[in-house]
Amino acid sequence: MTQHRETHAPHGDHGDHSHPHGHTHAHSHGHDTGLDWGRLAPLLEAQAEVAGGAYREAAAWLGTLVPPSGVRRLLDVGSGPGVITAVLADAFPYAEAVAVDGTPELLERARARAEAQG
Repeated sequence: MTQHRETHAPHGDHGDHSHPHGHTHAHSHGHDTGLDWGRLAPLLEAQAEVAGGAYREAAAWLGTLVPPSGVRRLLDVGSGPGVITAVLADAFPYAEAVAVDGTPELLERARARAEAQG
């Protein structure tokens, strides 16, 4: 599994935006959400593993749309600890699986998962 870290330059102040229908909301666009994703890794893994059956079912369904041997690259953007990346890699064994996440600790967990699962 290939892993990449995406970084972005600040886009300027996104602040609160008013809408003509009378409400406002803030846009974070993936920037500092105040969450420590590295510390949330065990929770993210547990949640993904609980839903693992549904993810495997979805991956199997995708395999009915495209022959698994015809898929050469999988891109999991926002991969977190790589649970779903690993499910997709199992479903499409001929593909290179690429995990992309902005949190180095999560990518390290994805790397360890990939190594452990071969």
